[in-house]
Amino acid sequence: KPNIEKYADKYIKYWLLGIFLMGIANIIISTITKTDNSSNETAIREITKILPIYSIMSTCIVAPIAEELAFRKTVNNIFINKKLSIFMGFLLFGLAHVVGTYSGLLDLLYIIPYGILGGIFMYIYTDSENIFTTITLHFIHNTILMILYFIRSVNITITAIAPKLAPDEIPIIPGSASGFFIVVCKSAPATARFPPIKTALRTLGILRSLIIKKWLLCLFKNIPSSNSLIEMSK
Repeated sequence: KPNIEKYADKYIKYWLLGIFLMGIANIIISTITKTDNSSNETAIREITKILPIYSIMSTCIVAPIAEELAFRKTVNNIFINKKLSIFMGFLLFGLAHVVGTYSGLLDLLYIIPYGILGGIFMYIYTDSENIFTTITLHFIHNTILMILYFIRSVNITITAIAPKLAPDEIPIIPGSASGFFIVVCKSAPATARFPPIKTALRTLGILRSLIIKKWLLCLFKNIPSSNSLIEMSK
């Protein structure tokens, strides 16, 4: 417990500094490339949509352990010099997150934000000499990003499907909405709507007209003609 408190007090501030520098780098790169995310980030989000459980396991559990062992412990064992280890941690970690989804020269700019986090983690590892420190910070970092992704996804979905409140006044012809449920609409129609065609009433009207016509024909057929009336008067 004393070690946990010591590491937390000392190294979380370096991690927060890394997040801040990553954010600044991403803003600058997004301005240059006219894109919101790196190809790597886009690929991860697409996989998360299809295989969310797999993405959570690989991003939050497997990646922190595997990447810290590969890019911190192994690299630091190869390059004895501390400054060289930090630089190589920056470069290799950045390249690893760009090469796999490389689609153009501008993608190489994203080596910088990924490399910043790699360099910060390498400094923390070389200073603490405890790989579990960076594994824990890496786990926290990825888990927070994953949670934020799911929160943002839910928010987008709700915004996309939730209708807005109906305006106070909707110009419609009286009776045009009869027989229909009141549905919340996004905007009022530009012009008044015509009354809907009432198929049932229309059919009934046609049948009624045919019946009346048939009845009249029968009636006039049974009425005596003028000649018949003369004959009857004699």
